Amino acid sequence: MQRATREGNLNVIAEQSVFPDREDDRRICGSRRDRGEHPFRGDAPRQPTSVRAGALRAVRRRARTSVREAVQGLLTLGLIEKRGNRSYVIEHLPSFRLDGDDRRKLRVRELFAVREILEPPIVRLAVQKASEDERQRIADIARQFQAGMPLEEFRHLDRQFHWALATACGNETLAELSGKVLDSLFASDEFHELLGSRDNDAAVADVIDTSVRAHHRIAEAIESADASRAVEEITAHLHDVEDQMVSRMS
Repeated sequence: MQRATREGNLNVIAEQSVFPDREDDRRICGSRRDRGEHPFRGDAPRQPTSVRAGALRAVRRRARTSVREAVQGLLTLGLIEKRGNRSYVIEHLPSFRLDGDDRRKLRVRELFAVREILEPPIVRLAVQKASEDERQRIADIARQFQAGMPLEEFRHLDRQFHWALATACGNETLAELSGKVLDSLFASDEFHELLGSRDNDAAVADVIDTSVRAHHRIAEAIESADASRAVEEITAHLHDVEDQMVSRMS
């Protein structure tokens, strides 16, 4: 019930855009577009100017809408606020408790609800804005994930991977929000209890294995500049991990 209420609030959409102006278009393509190359991959075939411009405008519209919805959703939930000269700030993540429910699983739902607001637009922007070095870092971290890896090693890499996505999105507000959520997640006693319980060893192993494959697919989508696929992969990944932690762990 709590999660449904929070998600229902996302229907309120802000009119203010967090994108400053159309200079983003020119920064996205940079000198590559000037040379007639593909805006994301130097070895891709040249497309007609009208096709490239139309595709770029479509990506920018989707990204702007996604970010606006994410930020407005967080404002509505009270997770961030407007203050002073800064557009948005976050000081803490609230804690919700419902009597009769497992507090550990409530915390899982709570944090994943916020991640499901933030990370899809972050990934879409990373496809659009990440530098070659940032793409390479994401790919390098993804290659380190291996099936059957120990939990602590996985969690260490998992945090690095999702933080690399956030810093590659080119939006300081979203990166700051994501960093706070990751800090809360990896410091959470509730997560530690669920993942560290011997009764959950089989479920934890499955979460690691499915997450390893998901991280590989997300990195591949970003490397190939496929925004739609990247968003689909991150969304499916978050839903899968949340579902396994809530339905299989005790």
